[in-house]
Amino acid sequence: MGHYVGVDVGLRSTSLCIIDEKGKVCPEREVASEIDELAATIRGFAEHVDGVALETGLHG
Repeated sequence: MGHYVGVDVGLRSTSLCIIDEKGKVCPEREVASEIDELAATIRGFAEHVDGVALETGLHG
């Protein structure tokens, strides 16, 4: 089963939302903006990722 990951990157923390191919939200988490923590969180819920949406930008 495929999964899609939404990533909202911040300086200190990153919000992740993983959904399955049926649109069901698997986890929705805020984690430290560290590659190892991001990868571990995604791997914990998805064996295969079909797509990633990335949001970055300055607020102000």
